[in-house]
Amino acid sequence: MVLCVSILSFSLTAGRSEEWGNAWSEVRGWTVYQSEDTGCHASRNIATTMELGMLVSPAGNWEMLLSTQTAHDISVPGSWTVDGQSHETEFYSYEGWYRVPVDGPERRTLAAGRTLVVQTPTEYEAFQLDGMTAMLLKMQECWESATNPSPDSNKAPVEALPKPGTGAETPRDATRAVYGQARGWTIYSTTAYGEYSGCRMERGGGFDFSLTRNVGYWTFSLPVSLPQDTLADVILDIDRYSFDLRMIASSSGELTARIDPALVQRIAQAGVIQVVVNGASHGLSASGTQAAISKIGECDDRRGRTAAAAPAPSPRLPDRNAQPGIKPVPPHIRIPGGDSDAYKMGTGCPAVGSVKSPNLQDWGNITFVNRSDRAVLIYWLDYDGLPVEMAGLGRNEQIYINSTAGHFFVAKDSDFACHGGVIEVPLGENTHTIR
Repeated sequence: MVLCVSILSFSLTAGRSEEWGNAWSEVRGWTVYQSEDTGCHASRNIATTMELGMLVSPAGNWEMLLSTQTAHDISVPGSWTVDGQSHETEFYSYEGWYRVPVDGPERRTLAAGRTLVVQTPTEYEAFQLDGMTAMLLKMQECWESATNPSPDSNKAPVEALPKPGTGAETPRDATRAVYGQARGWTIYSTTAYGEYSGCRMERGGGFDFSLTRNVGYWTFSLPVSLPQDTLADVILDIDRYSFDLRMIASSSGELTARIDPALVQRIAQAGVIQVVVNGASHGLSASGTQAAISKIGECDDRRGRTAAAAPAPSPRLPDRNAQPGIKPVPPHIRIPGGDSDAYKMGTGCPAVGSVKSPNLQDWGNITFVNRSDRAVLIYWLDYDGLPVEMAGLGRNEQIYINSTAGHFFVAKDSDFACHGGVIEVPLGENTHTIR
């Protein structure tokens, strides 16, 4: 498969400002204003066609604000979508702003999300939600400062991010944990505000794409650094079929876009991937994408929770050590399927678990060329030293693998002999000939 991407950046006009009282505080790029008349309002100075803000009134009512040219006092059908979770509602225009009520669960959705997409019959805009949690909590502080609620007051306390039911939940920074490995990819389970927020597949080092799935919705990402919230038209050419995407730049140095499952399947069935960004061409490996996409689907279906640990195997496993010349597998290592050939290490091979790829991010890619008289299987030795099949090579065949400098591989034939022993990936672009 050949995947080509070309990008045209938009020069967006900054949204106009409104008078919301005095600047009260700043947090994570947001400015919070305080007014006796309107309450507390938050906005940020980002060049987008539509301006995004939040408002909590003196009475404690929360609204999302979106600037608009729609006539005053008109309601239009619209939707706002956070990471694939869509909310259909009426957008009411008032003095140049759509005012959209957002209740506690909806504010929690905004706080946990990465991207907000707003759409009406005539308008479309996408925003990154960086700093949303900190901003909402700062607005709560602003409201408390302005209204001084007390048990004797007729004003109920405002909770920016209420816990389901009653009370409030202490927010936590977004985190991720390794869910599993698949053919050179690492699958991460991510959480935000203490709740599951999706699964993501990555490979370390260099320019590479990644995929995220959250409750069935897929996001395609490229490491392209553009000003935050910049929109870009992206053309993906997959096996000579072209797909148009509109992507948005995040503060983390990525372009992201929702993609449909059909496009995900095309990526899963890829052979060779080439990405062209602003005229620069990047060759990528599609090795292992089918396995990684299957693993990320499993991760998302389980909402990031790993399966229960399998019972420890018996220390006495004669099947795996029965063949002469095959190195014994340590008893604590569980063999998938009970007796996988991947775990049989013969002449020139390291013992399973004895050589581990380090968890580094140094750029290093490698092309394996098979000049031996045997067909071989290429295995990556993962972070636990376990063999992960990457590709099969017949005589005079070759494979390009997007990897990481310092990672280890072996090329093993049908007699379980490793040609050339343990192969370490050097820095940069490399070729290794198998003899």
